[in-house]
Amino acid sequence: MKKIDVSRKQNFLYGFFLAGVLGLTLAITAFSLLLGFSVSYWQFPLATLIGAGIHARLLFRERWFAHSPMTEKVYLYLVPLSAIAVSLIVAGYFYDVSPDGQEYHQEAILQLHNGWNPYFTALPQTANQAIWINHYAKGMEIIQSAIYHATGNIEAGKATNFIALIAGYFLSVSAMLSFGLPLAKSRIIAVLLSLNPVTVNQLLTFYVDGVLASFLVMLICAILFVILERQLPYQLLLVFAIILAINVKFTAIVFVALFTGSAAIWSMWHRRVRPLKQLIATGAAAVILAFIIGFNPYVTNTIRHGNPLYPLLGPDKVDIMTHNLPGTFEGMSKIKRFAVSLFSHTDNAMAVTGGKPDLKIPFTVKKTDINSAGKVDTRIAGFGPLFSGILVLALGLFIALCIRFRAYPAFKHPAFLLLVLAVSVAVIPEAWWARYVPQLWLVPLVMLFALEHLLPHKRKVLKYAMYMLVLVNISFTGTGIIWNILITSHIDYQLAQLKASGEVITVEFRKAQSNRIRFQDHKIPYVEQDLEGDEHAKAIVRSDSRFLPPKSGTDEVKPPLVIRLTERFKMDNEWVGYKL
Repeated sequence: MKKIDVSRKQNFLYGFFLAGVLGLTLAITAFSLLLGFSVSYWQFPLATLIGAGIHARLLFRERWFAHSPMTEKVYLYLVPLSAIAVSLIVAGYFYDVSPDGQEYHQEAILQLHNGWNPYFTALPQTANQAIWINHYAKGMEIIQSAIYHATGNIEAGKATNFIALIAGYFLSVSAMLSFGLPLAKSRIIAVLLSLNPVTVNQLLTFYVDGVLASFLVMLICAILFVILERQLPYQLLLVFAIILAINVKFTAIVFVALFTGSAAIWSMWHRRVRPLKQLIATGAAAVILAFIIGFNPYVTNTIRHGNPLYPLLGPDKVDIMTHNLPGTFEGMSKIKRFAVSLFSHTDNAMAVTGGKPDLKIPFTVKKTDINSAGKVDTRIAGFGPLFSGILVLALGLFIALCIRFRAYPAFKHPAFLLLVLAVSVAVIPEAWWARYVPQLWLVPLVMLFALEHLLPHKRKVLKYAMYMLVLVNISFTGTGIIWNILITSHIDYQLAQLKASGEVITVEFRKAQSNRIRFQDHKIPYVEQDLEGDEHAKAIVRSDSRFLPPKSGTDEVKPPLVIRLTERFKMDNEWVGYKL
């Protein structure tokens, strides 16, 4: 077996194992719920065990690694298992301090963990964030609740984000190797492709836009594998990608239909009968399975409200956009909003706070770009400060390649993918907000792949410039990771102070009801009380929740090193959202 072929299969197996663990956890837990059971401790371990069994079967198959030494087979096991273990550890260490994460994503996980079965009963409207928990897709929350049961740590559920990102990386490497790109360049492009700013900014949260971006990468890779070669693992990967994507977010239905439908049209146009049949059969089976798994919300929404996409569509839809719009966006056309957002400084501007887009020349950067690039749901220029310039450069490259290589099949294939990506962005009404169209990030990277594929030994300066620009743009999102390290230290410190007081803490959780689990896990006694207007109430770190500070005991707890370092640099505690 050639070395490049070995690497291609190795990377596929790594990504397939990881995608399989997520897909199997969702399927096993969902069918448990459909049978009247609840989420429990055994579903995630069982899914991992079944995934390991499928992995073993492939390792000993003739077409895969049947003749490889046992040491290589062990290594092929250790890599994905280590990725899962590290993901659980890292995710479990950090707190999700995002608004939606604390308000309804974690609340859904807690409700599922505590025995709620959404397939048969709806939460009462008096329950916190009931409308979103009852009616939104909750594939990730189901998996995360199973992980929570297995680990005993709700924050470990965020491992889904890391596992999906790593799976997308390995599958991207395998896909590019299938098209003849060298291993080193395949790895570099795969890293840049996987580190989508939307994904990176949401890694340490329960938001679902970033993980959807990873699932769309899986979906594209799976479609390419199915077209290239007839193998059951490729079809299974397509099934995993579709059931995961559709059960993450409503808009994924559009993306799945568009990507698989476009691939079917491409196969029909090129008279590729075998791939066409496989795509239709596997895609149809996967979509049916996805909607069975997604009985809640798709079927239950239809029964209760006559609309599978309630509350976002229909006569009784809920407006979630007006208060999220940046200043000046009211009354703008969809195209103008997209252009203004793309060519402005990165900012989380909202009309309700007086924020307005600030147009700029591409590649220019100022303080607001640095401050906003790492935020979880940045509204304006959410792909990073340099992305507008990168996209313009990619468009220029596309025109140049089109002029020179338009008749080449090696150009037509990535060009078709670019067209599909462009359409997938254009059909989304709120495409100005990066989190709603995370696949836009793929456009310049597909162009980089095409450039490397068509001109492997030419235009090196241009290619290196593109690599560096994308890498620097991604690095801006790293501020969010650093920020979360600081916030996590402050939360641990605050909880340690509250526990050391030995008092019953008076608290009002408000929208962030899920914060009760932090008190329970740290064995801090509390009583809930309305603190509206109480001048003595203080904020729980980066949260909507409030509490009355204890009278004594807090000074006995020494602040951790991270906080002592920030105090040395005179960083105000109010910046992180509290002052005890």
